Amino acid sequence: MHNIAISIDFLPIFHYNIVRKDGVSMNREIYAYHVKHESDPHRFLDVNNAGISYASDADMTSERKNGRNDYQFLYVRRGTVRVLEHGKNVRVCAPAYIVYRPFEPLLYTFCKGSEVYWAHFSGKCAEEILKDSRAEHFFGVAADREEIPPLWHRMIRTLKTEPLQGKTLCAGYFLEILALASACESFAAEGENRYYEKIKPALTEMTVGYTPKKTVEEYAQMCFLSKYTFIKLFKKATGLPPIAFINSKRLEDSLYLLLETDYKIEEIADSVGYENPLYFSRLFREKYGVSPSRFRKEKK
Repeated sequence: MHNIAISIDFLPIFHYNIVRKDGVSMNREIYAYHVKHESDPHRFLDVNNAGISYASDADMTSERKNGRNDYQFLYVRRGTVRVLEHGKNVRVCAPAYIVYRPFEPLLYTFCKGSEVYWAHFSGKCAEEILKDSRAEHFFGVAADREEIPPLWHRMIRTLKTEPLQGKTLCAGYFLEILALASACESFAAEGENRYYEKIKPALTEMTVGYTPKKTVEEYAQMCFLSKYTFIKLFKKATGLPPIAFINSKRLEDSLYLLLETDYKIEEIADSVGYENPLYFSRLFREKYGVSPSRFRKEKK
């Protein structure tokens, strides 16, 4: 894959021609940009590298037999990406995510017509963040959200213009991207998540900001479903019941505030939608095994 570091305001298109041994000519057009800075493994979350690639005329293949020393998150917004899973070629269809872990053999192909957003990241809480975002699988169905491209552009712009001062801001952008993109857990190979579309209005409400508390019945009404059907479809789409999904997202967001700010526990609880800090602390302990203050002390 060919990428260069450039300004966010100027996106070049690379045209080049490959002539195979059999005489077949293959035209490629790559529309991409790439920004990179040194990673800091001691941070809560560090975005090291980000870009967007478009394969317009031909497939694009990338391979690293020994992988990389950081994580890679691919958001397949359009088209198809071929990956190797347990020795078998699998087609991952948009909208989907793909995750490569450190030193994991890397081999994927962006198929003709695909549009793929990607980022490399590291950090002492990287694995916990993936798990809490329901993106711990190798690949899975993602939400097709119009908010994601602007966030990715902002992340790249910040990496380009503020590589050191903007680290916390980039981490925030990436956490929001994960929350939006990884809304569905079901596998995406050659299929679509029919459950996600039915619960999309409620899922959108749950994943964007911290709206006033709604009951499960109210979320079901937003989707024109009965409470029973809504809960059943929601669990199939996300792997969690509605309330557990909301709590998981809010607790995940609290990790960032605990490690990257000096807010008091009460302020963090309120920031992620909990009026009662004791209730927040109880949920946090149930999920992570320690209190919020202990977590902050051990991780910082």
